[in-house]
Amino acid sequence: MKTVKEIVSSKGITLLSPYPGGGRFKWTYNNLDFLVIATDIYNEEHVSVSHSDRSIKPTKQQMSDLVNIFFRPFEDVHLYMKDDGDDLLVSNCYHIYRKHNEISGTFVMNPKNRKK
Repeated sequence: MKTVKEIVSSKGITLLSPYPGGGRFKWTYNNLDFLVIATDIYNEEHVSVSHSDRSIKPTKQQMSDLVNIFFRPFEDVHLYMKDDGDDLLVSNCYHIYRKHNEISGTFVMNPKNRKK
């Protein structure tokens, strides 16, 4: 996950309140204000996004833009959206997760093949 300084340098993002391991942000996208909560705790990075009007749900494009705002290109993330068929507690609150050990293109080299 990017640093708070990197995140707030993105268009439309404002830090509302920082706290250890995360923060609350306001994200303005096409004149809509979304609440975004980002955390980096328990070996997992998590971003939640929702709108105060429950009929307004983040689109796939908006979720993709959030991934680019909060994560680096080499970080693999998992999106959880209502469209997936999952029953979520709040139907317009979507999530992005990343385990700390998930980096795109990583592999484990056989120790026998390593140069000493």
